[in-house]
Amino acid sequence: MATALRVGRESMQSVPTLIPLYAHRYVLAAPASEETSVFSVYQTEVIYYGRNIAAYFAAEFLGQPDSRPPIQIDFWSDLAQGRWL
Repeated sequence: MATALRVGRESMQSVPTLIPLYAHRYVLAAPASEETSVFSVYQTEVIYYGRNIAAYFAAEFLGQPDSRPPIQIDFWSDLAQGRWL
């Protein structure tokens, strides 16, 4: 168990950091850019919520969904697309 925890902690250090945007919606911490996908992260469920911040706000608060493909973010896009690492 100790080895599994150590390996898990070491692996998580390479995961891009997300920062909260609103409720359980998150964006990539760096680089700060308009062009980063917004994710909904709730417990073990990770889904795309917008191609970028503008698209997210338009969908979430104005009811204007965006059909463009999301921007790929290491690790988080894999989770959102069901590809477990």
